[in-house]
Amino acid sequence: MDTENLVTIRIRWQARWKMLHTPLHAAGYMLDPEYLSHTDMTSVADVMKGTEQMIEKLVPPQKQAITLSQLYEFRLQKGCWQRAVVQNAMSNTSAHAFWTLLGSRAPELQSLAIQVLSQVSSASACERAWSAYAFIHDKKRNRLTASRASKLVWVFSNLRLVKSMQSLDCKEQFPEWDGLSDSE
Repeated sequence: MDTENLVTIRIRWQARWKMLHTPLHAAGYMLDPEYLSHTDMTSVADVMKGTEQMIEKLVPPQKQAITLSQLYEFRLQKGCWQRAVVQNAMSNTSAHAFWTLLGSRAPELQSLAIQVLSQVSSASACERAWSAYAFIHDKKRNRLTASRASKLVWVFSNLRLVKSMQSLDCKEQFPEWDGLSDSE
């Protein structure tokens, strides 16, 4: 490969890394038992900083210190985490099943792990938005401003949502209007 291609690949890799390196991803990495063998990664400042940010965001202040101490024991596999059955489960079960079944040993950490690891890791919503944007902003309508196109995508997406709900015969109860009538 020539140096131009290598530079291009490196730039793309760095862009992908920046996009996927969020506090949520850092906390997911720290809480996934599959990655416990990567003990050197617990010292990486970015990963720990992101995990701390998620703890600050999702855990009540009075439980944050307990959660951090439970995370420390979990990552170093100390205390209740060093039993053979737990070690086997860490490597042979999914993260969700592991925390649901064995996370009660550290209830504060279990709550955080289930919240973090339950996040959707799919780009389907983005693909739908891009598809709607491509439908609205095509060659015939290429002079639309970004804000106008964004508003049209919002309307288009919500109309599609209303149509799909109507096709399911969703009946939502709306409260009666208590305000003044039009004639007053």
